[in-house]
Amino acid sequence: MSGSADTLQNDGVRVAQLCGKCQVLSFDDSKIDDHIEISFADEKRLGLCQGANWKPLHLEFLLTDDYPDLPYLTCQQKALATYKHSDPKWHRFCHPVAIHSPIRDNFTLDRGSIDWVIRNLKDCASHQHPKNSSLDPTFFPPRLLDVREGLLRLVLQKELVKRSSNSICPKYTALSYVWGTKDDVIHQPKTTSANLQQRCLSIQEEELTLAIKDAVHVSRALSVDYLWVDTLCILQDEYDASDWQKNCSVMDLIYGNAQPTICASSSNNCNEGFLGNSDLLPRIYIPFQSKINATMHGTHSIQQFVVKIDSDMADWPTSLYGKQFSSWSRRGWTFQEHLLSTRTLMFGKLSLQFECPMIAEIYNYNSSVHYYKGSKLSRYMDESNADTDRLYKIWVTGFIHEFSQRRGPDSLTVLTDCLPALSGLAAKFCHLLKVPKSDYVAGLWKADLFRALMWVRNWKSQLDFENHLRDLEEEESGSAPTWSWSHNSAMNGSAGVYMPLYDPRTMPCRQECSIVPWVRLQGDNNFGNVSEGVLRINSIVSKLPSTLRHEHRDIYTAMSVGEWSYDEVAYGDSKTYLATCVQDWNTPHLSNRGSCSTFDSMNKGFELVLLGSRRPRGQKDIEDDDKAPRDAYGLIIYPASTKPGKYYRVGLFYSYYAKGGGLQLFQEVETKTVEII
Repeated sequence: MSGSADTLQNDGVRVAQLCGKCQVLSFDDSKIDDHIEISFADEKRLGLCQGANWKPLHLEFLLTDDYPDLPYLTCQQKALATYKHSDPKWHRFCHPVAIHSPIRDNFTLDRGSIDWVIRNLKDCASHQHPKNSSLDPTFFPPRLLDVREGLLRLVLQKELVKRSSNSICPKYTALSYVWGTKDDVIHQPKTTSANLQQRCLSIQEEELTLAIKDAVHVSRALSVDYLWVDTLCILQDEYDASDWQKNCSVMDLIYGNAQPTICASSSNNCNEGFLGNSDLLPRIYIPFQSKINATMHGTHSIQQFVVKIDSDMADWPTSLYGKQFSSWSRRGWTFQEHLLSTRTLMFGKLSLQFECPMIAEIYNYNSSVHYYKGSKLSRYMDESNADTDRLYKIWVTGFIHEFSQRRGPDSLTVLTDCLPALSGLAAKFCHLLKVPKSDYVAGLWKADLFRALMWVRNWKSQLDFENHLRDLEEEESGSAPTWSWSHNSAMNGSAGVYMPLYDPRTMPCRQECSIVPWVRLQGDNNFGNVSEGVLRINSIVSKLPSTLRHEHRDIYTAMSVGEWSYDEVAYGDSKTYLATCVQDWNTPHLSNRGSCSTFDSMNKGFELVLLGSRRPRGQKDIEDDDKAPRDAYGLIIYPASTKPGKYYRVGLFYSYYAKGGGLQLFQEVETKTVEII
């Protein structure tokens, strides 16, 4: 601990200081005038990480306190101190604190927290939310779990409709939680075609895992009679995925109409409950004895933790820790479950949080803090502000990039669930874009393919070209096409798009080709898995120039990035790079900066397919768009040996006009049609 934790009054008297011998924080409340008894509503507060002269102190510890007697130290509403890290995106947080009421060790539902949630739900119902296709009170989920006291059972949609006198679905909650590993879900109760009839009669509460039991308890506490939970409300048949696909296609409606969605962000798998979870962060406990009131004693506790600041989120550590550093926040399915929900109730390790499109509040035992207005998704989902080009940008540069960071064995129990886990968001975007469902192809939108095909993987492949090609050949059957970011070869690591194509500071891109996509769906869900797909592109197709030189690019860290050039004789003695090439495989023999090889020495057959162009910066003043200089970009393809006449996508390129490239590089090149699988 650092001596900077000392808190000084204006006269230099230390209120809290560190003992030089044992480094124990001592707190002398007798040094504080007029702060003997303070209620939460009072304006005047004591901040242990802020001096009496209101100068912020840079601490790296969260100060809380423990039951039985010590007054609760709660966060001030307009102050936050940070310990600055070398990376500006990362900070260690310390709460400003204030004298308040006693605190409990574990977070549980009590009358105060229940009333707080009910009040927020009522307030939310009165809000003028942005137009949102998911808010449809006439939507009835295919099945719901009846959680009324004394009986647990499934209720089918037809029974729910029959019970409703006004064609309005009864209130229900939905659970967003982590299943866990295959070992974790062994005892997870599942509904199948074989036991559906029995589950409609009764379900024993002893069958439920702890996460589901807690969700039942929350629903009952909120006086909500029904709960939607995937493992019970979707048929989990091993060889028939039709019911699963049907439910995946309406995830936006299921979670969008839940009142609320219960997010179990403090549990790591289905066998862990989220009620009564104690804070798992390590603590240092420090004795406290009041010098004002001899009967007031207890302990302070000191904790350290780190959060990453998101500019779109409020920087309240109790909230951020609960979401950002949990297994729940890293899972693939929970990504859309959170974003699709109109109302969420987040059970974190440190606090309870309510969020809707208009407000978000944190409840920490006996107090709540309103910390920001409006969830991120609500700003995207407002139909009155739904600009098509903006929506395409959000889909590619926002959702695909963030969702793909959750891919891999740690985020998806079933690795092939990549596209289904995003299908609810895709359905919502389809509504906002006002396009047919068939316009969604393997995770991308038809009208934006000339830009969105330029995705890159923000990780370094461990495979050289020969092994990468072998993987592509083995994955042909039953896999997303190589031109989709959801292809299995891109499973590990996040995917992003070549960002300059969506840069609002430059002129928009222009499509230089015709693209006709085709995909074969694996089921009835238009937004689900595909078994194969083809891009038929009619465009200028050029052989890839031979020289490859390795140049490290900071903009895409941990990637194999090369630049190609052609015969330097055409431009004098100095070599002129015509484009940046980003390949999907690793080039270990080009690990040294400036080392050179040729594509011909690896394999012949690489070709460039022109997708689009755009004006460089500084060229906006040229009125004649056809005569203006333009950069060019597109895909690198390679022949598929198992399917003559077909190609794999193996990389991308961007050619700069200012370096002798751009569209002028393709003026003398023929146009032809290629098919990429």
